[in-house]
Amino acid sequence: MGEETRCAWSHEESVVVKVSPAEVFRYWTTVRNWADDAGVESAEIDGPFRRGARGRTHLAGGGHTDWTVISVEGERAAELEAPLEGAALRFELRFEDDDAGGCRLTQRIRLLGEAAAGYLEAVRAGFGSPNLSHGMRALARRIEAAIGRGQDLEGDSR
Repeated sequence: MGEETRCAWSHEESVVVKVSPAEVFRYWTTVRNWADDAGVESAEIDGPFRRGARGRTHLAGGGHTDWTVISVEGERAAELEAPLEGAALRFELRFEDDDAGGCRLTQRIRLLGEAAAGYLEAVRAGFGSPNLSHGMRALARRIEAAIGRGQDLEGDSR
């Protein structure tokens, strides 16, 4: 979906994670870690986490979401696109230094496309406030716990 496509909806949340941006990036780009989320049964990617890689997230309770990595900027940012019929969801994550030595993790979700209006209510319900905020805080706790127990973070980002 081209950048000229109008954004029908956007929502952004940030959270501070008490580990370095590089560690947060490695945790998040190791997609098998996504199954640490109760709403995700499993996630897979067709190779290293880089531009053009394709993946699938299997949702708890059934169903799946296919996605493509559309950009990776070092260990500082990544963006995924999940296609919908006549629309797309974009998930942009930024991994920035925090003043206290941790990582400010920001996620921005955008709904784009000609048919976006047909998805607007469901996307707002799933990713709007307070859901994204709660999800980001839970993600921060999972990352801190994984780093604290020395979990392997090198899987998909190599």
